[in-house]
Amino acid sequence: MALEIIDRECPGLSCRVRIVRRHSARCKDPRTGTRLTEQTDCPGRNASRKCPLMLRGTVNGQRVWWSLDTRTLSVAIERAKEKLAAADRDKAKRLAVPDAIERFLKDKIATNFEGQGVGIEEARSKSDTIRKLTDVLGLLANFAMAGKIEFLDAFNVEHLIAFRNTWQGAYDHTKGVRRPKSLIGKQKYQETLKAFFRFAHNIGWIAVNPASGLAPIRAPRRKRRSPHTPDDIRRILEAVEPTFPKTANKTRAFVLVLCSTGMRLGDVVSLQIDAVNGSKIMLDTGKTDAPVYTRLTPAAVDALSSFPPTSKKYFFWTGNGKLDTAKTHWSAVLLKLYSAAAVSQRSHAFRDTLTTAVLGTGGRTETAAKLLGHRDIKITQDHYEHWDSGRQELLDEALERAWAHTGLIPTGPGADSEGHSQELNALLLEISKQGKGADALDLLKKLARNRARRD
Repeated sequence: MALEIIDRECPGLSCRVRIVRRHSARCKDPRTGTRLTEQTDCPGRNASRKCPLMLRGTVNGQRVWWSLDTRTLSVAIERAKEKLAAADRDKAKRLAVPDAIERFLKDKIATNFEGQGVGIEEARSKSDTIRKLTDVLGLLANFAMAGKIEFLDAFNVEHLIAFRNTWQGAYDHTKGVRRPKSLIGKQKYQETLKAFFRFAHNIGWIAVNPASGLAPIRAPRRKRRSPHTPDDIRRILEAVEPTFPKTANKTRAFVLVLCSTGMRLGDVVSLQIDAVNGSKIMLDTGKTDAPVYTRLTPAAVDALSSFPPTSKKYFFWTGNGKLDTAKTHWSAVLLKLYSAAAVSQRSHAFRDTLTTAVLGTGGRTETAAKLLGHRDIKITQDHYEHWDSGRQELLDEALERAWAHTGLIPTGPGADSEGHSQELNALLLEISKQGKGADALDLLKKLARNRARRD
């Protein structure tokens, strides 16, 4: 006698299961003496003496082999339905990968565009941060679909390592293939991936964070960018008219806005006409909680009025299509311009030029951070602190106080700089003679005590 087969398609739950007997080795067909299959019942026995019933099949794509704790078929059918109903409820609590990504992005958009009701596509076009998040998480969604990973909590470290191995660089049109992803690019992608799973873990979507097991990607430290020199800027402006004779006024205005404000390329492309009031610009970059206030040079103001704006709303963009497309166009324009001017630095160097000028003339890092539109001052410090002349002066003063405290330089009236230099050189020579393995701080303290006794 064949046993019950249960085929169900539930909302959100797909399963194909059957109730089977787990026959013992002694349970055989009395006619042939062969062992019975799972799909056949125990012949010639009452219910209490039959082999136990099990539930075998697939539920939510997972193979199951569940005990029903009974030998009676009618009871087994009811218990099988209870187990499948419980699986329905468990699945309802689990979060699908696309749903988790969408909720995460909406949370990020809400914090970057508070109270504006911006959708994902619009936010992507307005914010580089959202665009980078959607790039990585879009790849994750495709990877999950290809690997039939339906729920977020199904991801493990092995899955994420396999996903990391699929990352590719930009498309090489000359060779017709994608370039390998750079280590810095992989590092940035992994930062986004870890941020997503950390958010999911903190909010309770997943019990375990699989991204915490990913090994860090060690990328070489990038060389510090050099700012444009005054001669670079002069050559760039002189190259505008010969390179773009038909759009010289618009291109010159674009370059002058970059020079005088240090704005990001995308912010200049999407510069709105009503954001400019005389020489003042009030800009919301999507990176800070408050709009960024900046100013234009008189030459930039005159240049903005020397050409008809591209649209009624924007100086340099039609407003149609994606902002990324317009950014790509202007990036190509500038690359051609830099090549004509024999300038190796690129568009971001204008931000470096303005920032280093501010810090090199005594401006504070906090001021530079506001001008650049950085949400966190640590970003400014990490990239530009070496140009902060005021901070360097404070470090020099602190070092001199430390030298005086340890006796490396004399203090008080009459202490001349030549004497300082001679004594410092003598002490440094003594340090070098006493071995490279000595602890520098302990040695300095020892020298200071010896000097104090001599005095």
